[in-house]
Amino acid sequence: DVCPGSVVLPRFGSVGVKASVGSAVHEYNALLGEQGREAADAAADDIADFWGLTGKDRAIYFAKCRSLDLQIPDGAQYEVPLCMRADGTVQPVTGGHGEYDAPDDAIVAGTLDILFATPEPLLDDRWCSPDSVLWAPDLKTGDDAYVPPIAYNWQARVAALLGARWTGAEAVVPAIVYPGPGGGAWDVNRRHGKPSPLRAEELAKVDADLRALHAR
Repeated sequence: DVCPGSVVLPRFGSVGVKASVGSAVHEYNALLGEQGREAADAAADDIADFWGLTGKDRAIYFAKCRSLDLQIPDGAQYEVPLCMRADGTVQPVTGGHGEYDAPDDAIVAGTLDILFATPEPLLDDRWCSPDSVLWAPDLKTGDDAYVPPIAYNWQARVAALLGARWTGAEAVVPAIVYPGPGGGAWDVNRRHGKPSPLRAEELAKVDADLRALHAR
């Protein structure tokens, strides 16, 4: 299993050129989802400049942006920074990219790449209908050789827990998605060929594991 210790902190993130490329792609993807391709393309150069991308890294960024076609349903939320407090409640935090202004009793904090619900979209940009399933995909823009598969991916399970607590979802599908044509490549847990969401019992296990590590 993957050690979850790296996320049991009031903040987590990464630095370096590869991380900057990834952050830029995430920013582009959020704009793409919220305002469409034309708006995202119009801002693409400014995003690259903000993250200091030049030469080969800038070219890689633009290539990844062109490949983004995740086909996320309407009503999705993008780049949502959340934390879970000691009492189990989840609330928004300010910050991102490894630096969060989280309460002192925060057990974990992080930015969820994408949140959406099916078949009914999130209500009032937040609430998940009892008849819908929440999805919390983690967008990966780097080498998939270094990404644990969904069955062992602790970061994805933590994102699912935060997303479920924040939206009130009764069922949530953690996922890892890689940019590509036709909606990209999605890694999700499946049962009988269908996505298998986490429900109350599985989410309680993630919560308990987080608390055990936080107490060490």
